[in-house]
Amino acid sequence: MHGEIHQLKIVGLKRTQAARHLGIDIKTVNKYWNMGPYEFAKQRERSGRRTKELEQYEAVVLGWLKEFPDLTAVQVTDWLKEHYPDETFHDRTV
Repeated sequence: MHGEIHQLKIVGLKRTQAARHLGIDIKTVNKYWNMGPYEFAKQRERSGRRTKELEQYEAVVLGWLKEFPDLTAVQVTDWLKEHYPDETFHDRTV
């Protein structure tokens, strides 16, 4: 995306024209318009894969759900709180 935006900039298109041509939001074009390749690479590196809050408990939760398929998120949250009292769990996250 970064390279395509810069190619259109070199050709002489305006930001709105580039956004329309690529079929992307103008905010995306604005984000990359003046960004150099080094900055783009650093941003891509930083934005990598975010860790999920409950990823470390996935195996435990899946085991519970296989054994008790009717468990609700609230029940899973309660069980997590019982088994891991030092952690904070929220129903909506579960």
